[in-house]
Amino acid sequence: MSSRTLYTRRMSRTELDIWLELKGDVSPLERDLAERFIQLEDSMFFLSSIRDEIVGGTAIYRDRNRLAVALLAIHHSTELKEAAQIQLLKSSLPFFRSVTIHHVDAIVGSSGKSNTLPFPAGFVLDHRFEPLLENLGFASEEIILQCTIEITGSERPSSSDTAWNITDDQNDVRDLFWRQNKTTGVDSSLVTLGWQMAHAKKLLQTLEDDKGITAAVGVESLENTSMIWPVIADFRLIDEETLARAIQERVLRTSAQELVLPILGTGQREFAEKLADLCNGRLTVEEASLLRKQL
Repeated sequence: MSSRTLYTRRMSRTELDIWLELKGDVSPLERDLAERFIQLEDSMFFLSSIRDEIVGGTAIYRDRNRLAVALLAIHHSTELKEAAQIQLLKSSLPFFRSVTIHHVDAIVGSSGKSNTLPFPAGFVLDHRFEPLLENLGFASEEIILQCTIEITGSERPSSSDTAWNITDDQNDVRDLFWRQNKTTGVDSSLVTLGWQMAHAKKLLQTLEDDKGITAAVGVESLENTSMIWPVIADFRLIDEETLARAIQERVLRTSAQELVLPILGTGQREFAEKLADLCNGRLTVEEASLLRKQL
């Protein structure tokens, strides 16, 4: 198959079913998230075909805040050889620096790790793609943490003392991200994607003091799971335990049996541990590698 011409084109917003068919059976929840993602201004899908047969595709997110692109998903038929897989990636990713794009990010899991979150929250690529990305000039940049807290049996508070504010001001959230990204150890377009996905469903909430926003999170219910899309916090203005308690109060008011934080920096590990303690839950931490190609 790899000896024949591979043709790649950008998928239109009306062709989501084609992308979902590449993945296989999808739940209503997976479809809902994919439909929300495709409506974002900077979401992109690419489809690759040989003759009239679609053999693969990629999902991309363009982060205008960081002048970057994030590779979120790769699907291809089992018959597609490695050379054609590389061509699929090359034809759907930017490989020349421009005024608006300076680098490309991809997060790759470790061997044996399964991606259990639905797309696009499940943005960690299978480890088998790492050699392909390295072949294209991607290099390891930093470690990303993914945390799961089992909270079954925790006492559920009936009310919360924390004043969360639903925000429409993404500029304040963006400023907070730039202030905190170097201290928390996470500098990735997936954080931007997280707050924009949460904002699209009016789930983006902030904590504030007299100096402005100190933390921003997006809590989404996924069946029996509560997922924190981004955790953006300036720990110079709010300490880990205060933020952990505020999220614990918010999450434990639901019937969620687990809490998932799909992207944290190494500087946010203590926060995750405090959150698990407050939830009387068992914390599982998995590491993934952020790969980056500078253009």
